[in-house]
Amino acid sequence: HSFKKWEGLKINNLPFFKTIYSLYNNMIEGWELFTSLEIDGNQIISSARQKVDKSDTLLNTYDFLHYIYCCKVISEKFNFDIRYEKNISLTDKEYENILEAVDVIEGKQNSDINKITEKIMCKLTVDNDLQNAKFLLESKSPLSIKIVQEKCDKIKLFGMEVTLPAKVAYFGPVLPKIHEEIDIDRLKGGDIIDIEWIPQSKFTYIINYDDN
Repeated sequence: HSFKKWEGLKINNLPFFKTIYSLYNNMIEGWELFTSLEIDGNQIISSARQKVDKSDTLLNTYDFLHYIYCCKVISEKFNFDIRYEKNISLTDKEYENILEAVDVIEGKQNSDINKITEKIMCKLTVDNDLQNAKFLLESKSPLSIKIVQEKCDKIKLFGMEVTLPAKVAYFGPVLPKIHEEIDIDRLKGGDIIDIEWIPQSKFTYIINYDDN
């Protein structure tokens, strides 16, 4: 398949992309294909329904269109100026990073208490006056937590490296559980302790990108 007319265009403005992507997406999902030709409202040619074979060409074209779709989602969200280029290469890891970014933008990583299958853990660095550790050790009321990504992710879209905003995770209500037997009198600033967050009723987990 040739998309020569797209070369150098902003991926947000590729002509007919939505229609082409939808067609291939439906074929991949097993839809049957009907074609007809009409002139002035009169049907000239029509075909019987066809079951589309999932050939390598079909699958490869769909994969490339899906890559464009993902790049468009990210580009539109953060107003990146990304241009279409037919000759691109990327590793599986780079593609996984793009898919993860799209999942965050589309809210697919959000969850509720029914979807939690693993423990929610983090490491806490005790501050110099021990106040953060004391607060958690003595906490009896459910808390809401906000965690901001320290180092922003970098990804490549059509060969152009861009930096994404920091990811921000919000979750709660939770109660802290410290697994080790902690002697508050022996703690000192800089110590690291493991904390498990126990989900409570109406728990939700939301992750998105920092708007600031």
